[in-house]
Amino acid sequence: MMNTLRNARINNNLTQKQLAENAGVFWITISKIETGYSKPHKSTKIKLENVLGESIDWTETREQGAMKHTHKRRKLITNK
Repeated sequence: MMNTLRNARINNNLTQKQLAENAGVFWITISKIETGYSKPHKSTKIKLENVLGESIDWTETREQGAMKHTHKRRKLITNK
């Protein structure tokens, strides 16, 4: 079973900032990918997987983020 980015990062004892520095990306990129706010480019996926030394389940990361954002939108709409 493949890990999500967050699980792989934690298993490697890395902070978002450390992972970002090692992969040559901004830390906010890691945060946005982990929370589902953005989808990584192919080149970013390769960099992150190389640093972590494993394949990442990118589909699960996107689906989790999409569910969170849908819930937030529903909450905002119902609270008006």
